[in-house]
Amino acid sequence: MTNKIYFILGLLVISSTICEGQDFYFGIKGSYNSSTLSDEGESAFLDSRNTFGISTVFDLQAEDRNFGISFEPGYIRKGANIDSDSLDYVFHYVGGPILFNYMPIPKLKISAGPELAFLTQARNLPNDS
Repeated sequence: MTNKIYFILGLLVISSTICEGQDFYFGIKGSYNSSTLSDEGESAFLDSRNTFGISTVFDLQAEDRNFGISFEPGYIRKGANIDSDSLDYVFHYVGGPILFNYMPIPKLKISAGPELAFLTQARNLPNDS
């Protein structure tokens, strides 16, 4: 699995260096996530889980045009707390959105696209706090 991710990242870097007339940007992005699970029954009270994530940004923009594409592979942890004291659901994801960008005016970018995410680990942990 990780070999496929490294292969795709390598192709992005190589393809961006051989393309002329385009601007390529690379960066690191941090994120904040507040996630929860829904329960249809009345059995448990689910609290949200606040976590941080990190991702890299590969952004390829056409030089004299108003469009581009970006790929942001990264890691994020999601989940929920049950009954605030007893149990934590923790999910670890690796993935990234493939975004199509449109810039109607300078300094304004509108992005939309799908996100591919893979669940790498899921745990139910006792909460000791």
